[in-house]
Amino acid sequence: MQPRDNAVRLRARKRSTGDGYSLVSEIDRARPAPTFLDVGHKVAKWLAEETGGVAGSTFTEAFRNAPWTAHILGGAVIGSDPATGVVDSKLRVFGYQNMIVCDAAALPANPGVNPALTITALAEYGMEQLPGFSRDEGGDRAHMPRP
Repeated sequence: MQPRDNAVRLRARKRSTGDGYSLVSEIDRARPAPTFLDVGHKVAKWLAEETGGVAGSTFTEAFRNAPWTAHILGGAVIGSDPATGVVDSKLRVFGYQNMIVCDAAALPANPGVNPALTITALAEYGMEQLPGFSRDEGGDRAHMPRP
């Protein structure tokens, strides 16, 4: 990971079959993510030499100068109202009853490490917002109904 401010944009693109839209990512030209990190290259090369492997890169990074990530985050921004976000501070989706977002979509940015624990913490926080599950309201998650 790197401490540089960068972004990837997501947009809807009409499918060639005409039956709806697909979500596609684009490089944010104002804040492009780097496709080459010197320290990452050195670590990969060292590890490959130590293990008999081959250091490599993704096709998009090598041939299109486009970064690749396994962690797409931030599609449902937290905001104070529908004009500034998709969900409120309690992760409730604006304009819908009984709908919350408690996954990576609500994260405002990549935390710079594998986001699994951050997503888990966000899910825990989201569950705390539900009536009957909050410890502050006397909820007991040990006795939550099982599906």
